[in-house]
Amino acid sequence: MNSQSQLLTIAWRIFRRDWRRGDLLVLIFAMCIAMASISVIYLTIDRIESATTREVADVLGADIVVSSPQKVPENWLAFADELKLEQATSVEFSSVLFANEKLQLASIKAVSDSYPLKGRLEIADSPYQSAKIINGKPPRGEVWVEPRLFSVLKVTKGQSLELGYSNLKVNGALMLQPGQGSTLFNIAPTAIMNIDDLPETKIIQPGSRVVYRYLFTGEPQALKQFAAKINSEKTTSQRLVTIFDESPVAGSAITRSKKYIGLSSLLTLILLGVAIAMSANRYARRQFDLGALMRCFGMTSNQVVSIFAYILLFVCVFGVVLGGIIGIGFQEVVIGLLARWMTEDLPQANYAALSLPVAATVIMLFGFSLPSLFRVKHVPPMRVLRRQLQPMKLSSWSIYIVSAITLVFVMWLQIGDIQLLMSVLAGLTIVAIVFAIIAGSLLRLTKSAARSQSAAVNFSLRQLNANKGISILHLLSFSITIFVIALIILVRTELMSKWQQSLGENIPNHFMVNVKPAEVETLKTFFNQNSLEVSGIYPMIRGRIVGINDEDIKTAVSEEGQRHNSLRRELNITWSDDLPIGNKVIEGEWNWPEKTDIPLISIEEKTAEVLGLELGDTLNFTIGSEPWSAKIVSVRSIDWQTFTPNFYIIASPGSLERFNSTYITSFFMPAERKALLADLVKEYPSVTVIELDRILEEVQGIISKVSRAVELIMIFVVVAGMALLWASMEHTFDAKYKQSAILRTLGASKKFIARSFRFEYLWLALLSSSMAVLAVELISYLLYQYVFEIPFEIHWLLWTVLPISALILMLLASWKGVEKVTNPSPLSLIRQG
Repeated sequence: MNSQSQLLTIAWRIFRRDWRRGDLLVLIFAMCIAMASISVIYLTIDRIESATTREVADVLGADIVVSSPQKVPENWLAFADELKLEQATSVEFSSVLFANEKLQLASIKAVSDSYPLKGRLEIADSPYQSAKIINGKPPRGEVWVEPRLFSVLKVTKGQSLELGYSNLKVNGALMLQPGQGSTLFNIAPTAIMNIDDLPETKIIQPGSRVVYRYLFTGEPQALKQFAAKINSEKTTSQRLVTIFDESPVAGSAITRSKKYIGLSSLLTLILLGVAIAMSANRYARRQFDLGALMRCFGMTSNQVVSIFAYILLFVCVFGVVLGGIIGIGFQEVVIGLLARWMTEDLPQANYAALSLPVAATVIMLFGFSLPSLFRVKHVPPMRVLRRQLQPMKLSSWSIYIVSAITLVFVMWLQIGDIQLLMSVLAGLTIVAIVFAIIAGSLLRLTKSAARSQSAAVNFSLRQLNANKGISILHLLSFSITIFVIALIILVRTELMSKWQQSLGENIPNHFMVNVKPAEVETLKTFFNQNSLEVSGIYPMIRGRIVGINDEDIKTAVSEEGQRHNSLRRELNITWSDDLPIGNKVIEGEWNWPEKTDIPLISIEEKTAEVLGLELGDTLNFTIGSEPWSAKIVSVRSIDWQTFTPNFYIIASPGSLERFNSTYITSFFMPAERKALLADLVKEYPSVTVIELDRILEEVQGIISKVSRAVELIMIFVVVAGMALLWASMEHTFDAKYKQSAILRTLGASKKFIARSFRFEYLWLALLSSSMAVLAVELISYLLYQYVFEIPFEIHWLLWTVLPISALILMLLASWKGVEKVTNPSPLSLIRQG
């Protein structure tokens, strides 16, 4: 029999027989779930991330923004043209506006055609009235100004104001602009003018402090090429602006969701890989007798291996095709359900991305089943009479190693984060080793407890100890499955809770800046009379860090530290007796002594880390034109996701009294009470009120998308865990056939055998869930602290819910299987075994 077609025919017949008999059911199910899960994760998450990226671009005003204190090299813009990127420019600087004999410092934006490339400008005829969306720059000779400038300069639409040597006509109130979230603490209100009017102002001179912002949008691949060029050529003063600069809340949500998706994708692949490995190994071992019979009928060992390799190929094709169809169909259903949460149509699915899921699934199937099939090659014909089997050869173990390495490589291609990948693999390895040690100890304890129990319970405990190696393997499999499912659900719940907390009801939707000290008390009265929630009113002074311990900042800080945001601009400094909302002292103490020789400050943790600062160091500032120094006595973590005033530097009360200050606050005002804003502006004309409603809507849209992605991936981790649990259960039933046959032959009743087997599974559930709870608490603490940066609390509910859920799940999962191995006659069980 040399014809491959004949071998293929035999393989097909065996495949059909095993399919009907159910021997391949678990393996094909694991294959289908693997392909479907990875396909849905890839396609859906890719589409959601693409939509999220588009909304991020709306916040930024473009796909990529380059910020520079001087004009960028012409070759950058030429390269953007070659890549067919759309471009727009804004030139930003501070200057004084003059009208009706009144002056006001303003932040000026001179913008080009097509500004903004993404997002929108909203312009109203007068402040806080209905606005219309406008794309592009103002007409020549005209300007859009923020509402505060209307009241301060006493201007209305159509009136002129002076900027440098030019006169510009006010053409509307600027109600919304891309990047507005990054200018919340900018004391100066914004005015947008036509870039063609800029030369007439004669404001930009050599040495002027100007920020050039170059906006680009285009195809993703072209944007990647352009960003790579910018990153390789930009100076320390030039930077690519990110969503974190414009909206820390949305940026943090996106980062955390990507970490969660990466973590979940890895765990899904690992769980499914183990499920496929166990199922494939189980199927291969069940073919040893058939392989021996084939050898008896004259087949060569290579022909036997070829037949089973063809069977695996059928399984692979069936699993990949069916799983792919299920995955593609399910992701379309999911996208349809998610469509109502999307502000715009999702991009089309990129089916080319399925190449990695297919590769991962094929590697998992063949890589973890071929070693066992190679053992079939060496099964002697005498196995028909004698149950002998040669041990696995070194070459077979090498296939496992090569397959595992290849799968790790595919995982790396999938998530692109080698640090996360290695951390997860190392963590799971450590968890597995610890679980194995704990499992061995627990089994020894159950052995001593077995004597005082009923006959069925006693027998179940003794069976666990009689097959200690197998029991530890099963405990390991069950506990890791429960651990992964519980961990993913727990982290998802914490993330969702955190996002809902950061953007829940009554979140401040207005910032108020430039409040004069004399206006603070009357403003408090205004808020109290109108029952408006205020998140504290803080004094604010702007200062620039110029040195550390009296050493110039340029020599005191590393090159990397020089790029930190705190050194590129003036910082907002406040003083306070109380620790602000969302702040937590992580080093030092929040106790200001009554008398000190030098002012004291508390500094934000990331700033301290990047600048290499420690408790006791002195920071040197320039405030206005005056020097000011202070000693660091505490380091704070800040929750930047709160829409409340946050400060890099908080000084001790009274230490900044000699400097002029203004005050800042944020408050919540419901939509139906917006009319109060007009009264507020009239009563306090020098105060700037910044509406955040539209910014919050955009941020909520982004967070909504990543939340749906997080929920979706959690579902597939649970499904993957169920697949592994099923594979593990089927693996245990193989041994139960022989046990049941022997016990039935010795006179044991079906009821006794069924009870003892079920007790055995319940013991496995109880022990594995107990180990899983301990691991979940430990690993979640590490993830919360060092990956997701969210507060950790012990999950007491988990200690009761998880064991009970595991007991119920194990009882349901084992019920049918136990009946399957106890109902047939002993003779039929022996034949199956």
